[in-house]
Amino acid sequence: MEKISPMESDIVNRIVSLRKSKKLTQEFMAESLHISRASYISFEKQPRDVSLGMLYKISDILHVPLESLLRAPFDEKKFIQLYFFILSSFPMGIPKTKFAKLLYLCDFGFYYEHKRPITYANYIHRRYGPVADLFLELTDELALNGKILINYLANGAQIISSLVYNNDFSSLSAEETSFATQVCALWKDKKTAEIVNYTHEQAPWAKTKDNEFIPYSLILQENKEHIYQPVSTSRYGSSDFYLADC
Repeated sequence: MEKISPMESDIVNRIVSLRKSKKLTQEFMAESLHISRASYISFEKQPRDVSLGMLYKISDILHVPLESLLRAPFDEKKFIQLYFFILSSFPMGIPKTKFAKLLYLCDFGFYYEHKRPITYANYIHRRYGPVADLFLELTDELALNGKILINYLANGAQIISSLVYNNDFSSLSAEETSFATQVCALWKDKKTAEIVNYTHEQAPWAKTKDNEFIPYSLILQENKEHIYQPVSTSRYGSSDFYLADC
């Protein structure tokens, strides 16, 4: 069977971290893999020759894409800095749904061009397009701590604006901030409906199902003109909309 090389310990560390975050026991993992508990404990303590077949099974058990086990871990600090970097481009505030999609376009667009995302966040297939799994929780936490303001409009809109001056983007490279600046500029004057429909037409959303994690690699199936650049078309209609649940 094909083996992966030679970063087994890093991969298993990610598995252990995910298992604990989901409050799953070693016994549960062993039973799901149809191996003994002792064998699974040994796997976590002294990984050797971890097969891709086993990783596929573990990714199914943990309900995460395989690549989230193989890649570098999610960088929460970097995600928060990208969050505020995008907000800094919208001093008058940005609709919540549009905000979530800009984060997605930055990560997936950067992956298309550089074969790695900016933050390694996990994005989920939601009704109104891809959303980082941390986005909603982080937004609520930042609002509770007085870091951002959420204005609730009568039509259900949620407009997010920053309440703090944050220019610490030290975790982001110049290449990453330049890319995010470009994406924000391209979509700055576009309606929420446009960016939602745009992401609906991309392979990452179209080829996954509700609440599934979206593999970054799906963006490689897109035409290079349809990665993060808006398209000139009337199919989106002229009306805008704002969505409370992304």
